[in-house]
Amino acid sequence: MSQRSHFWIRIVGLALILAAEFGPKLWSSAQAATSGPIETAAETR
Repeated sequence: MSQRSHFWIRIVGLALILAAEFGPKLWSSAQAATSGPIETAAETR
């Protein structure tokens, strides 16, 4: 295996690991941040 392909396999693997580790937390916090103000705006009307 060439050094270049080994490098990219490691980069892609690291990205997948980080996405699996932190993706659900970021996704849930992003959903909570976007749904929070919308719900409060709807409640105040």
